[in-house]
Amino acid sequence: LLAAAAAAFLSLSALALDTEAATLSGSISGTQVVDTYQVTGAITVPTGQTLTLLPWTILKFNAGLSLTVNGTLISSGTVAEPVIFTSYADDAAGGDTNGDGAATIPAAGNWGVFSFDSANSASRVVRTIVRYGAYVNFNASSPVYQDSSVTDMSQAAFKMNVAAEPRGSGVTAANCPINGVDITGGALNTVR
Repeated sequence: LLAAAAAAFLSLSALALDTEAATLSGSISGTQVVDTYQVTGAITVPTGQTLTLLPWTILKFNAGLSLTVNGTLISSGTVAEPVIFTSYADDAAGGDTNGDGAATIPAAGNWGVFSFDSANSASRVVRTIVRYGAYVNFNASSPVYQDSSVTDMSQAAFKMNVAAEPRGSGVTAANCPINGVDITGGALNTVR
């Protein structure tokens, strides 16, 4: 199922797609097969590595867990089949993967931070939905964020320090305490 490069970094056990999810945790890279994944431990894209998420790949995070991009993330959905980062309780994405019917519902802050922590400008987030987490963070990073949405987060949709230079268009934010960007500080080294 996985490319040889991904196998060295990925802990993956495939389960029935319609009711359960494969699991992800730790350092990951390579190209993910289209599936619904339960994130069971904090995940990191290591420096010098690339993680590519294909259309209709869904990552459902357990409570408090985060995604940190120190390398490169290519999240490339389509209008009909976006890539989705969401709560494990979100039955609307990938079905009832926690198997509890309507007993749990997703809420803002169900999972942690989606963070770009590298000066690498090669990351691309295109036609991607991020919801029910804390916030999307740009820490001195410059990813392309395009035709995507961030909704139902527990804090601002986006946080960034002044050294970050994200680029893009067609990005929407809704149902967050701040439907925009919270600039958190940092050193400004150039005139912009």
